[in-house]
Amino acid sequence: MNDDRAFQTITGVAAILSAPLAFASLLVGLIALDFNMDAFGEPRVIIHVVTRGDLLRSSVLLNLFGYYVLWLPSILWLWNWLGPKHPAMTRLYSLCGLGYIALGATGGAILSSVWPPLIQTYAQAPASEREFIALTFAAITATVEGGVWSTPQNFLHGFWWLGMGGVLHRERRSLGTLTMILGAFALLNSVGEVFDVEVFDMAGLFVTLLVGPLWHLWLGILVLSRPLSHADS
Repeated sequence: MNDDRAFQTITGVAAILSAPLAFASLLVGLIALDFNMDAFGEPRVIIHVVTRGDLLRSSVLLNLFGYYVLWLPSILWLWNWLGPKHPAMTRLYSLCGLGYIALGATGGAILSSVWPPLIQTYAQAPASEREFIALTFAAITATVEGGVWSTPQNFLHGFWWLGMGGVLHRERRSLGTLTMILGAFALLNSVGEVFDVEVFDMAGLFVTLLVGPLWHLWLGILVLSRPLSHADS
């Protein structure tokens, strides 16, 4: 198997595998939160609700691979495929995609390391110390979710999806259209976070969380079933 074919195979398998891992991260997270929707995005509520830090850590690790690490081959593959026709812009869009992965993976790694010990400490601490632990938990979570994930990460993600979707639309119209739609919702999430507009924030978040893995699954199937090369474009 030559390098190009091996790369396509790795990209397709990684893309398809990322979808169930992404959805599993959401399910495990909901189980860890005891399906308490009030805790979703509210750090001060999370630490009061969660009793098993290991489940929450599993959710974050699944998120790390389902939404970030396994997306890396796809970003590079699209860059490699579409780059010869549109070298400057695909380079810019792809660097934004790589920035999205770097920020997302960093945030996930921080939370997977910090959350379990804080939750365990909170559960075992006397009442007089719990408020300080809860404040620490909330501050770290807000820094990652608001300062790393929601604003810069989603801006880079949205710009990559919108831009690359426009280029992809010329080659695969339906997939390109969905890519641009997801980019718009990722940017909506970022705008909602910056200007504190909850309806924008939540709409962008839920659409990208739920539809994003399906987009990646579609891309993976396309790569494996109809290997795309410069020659077929």
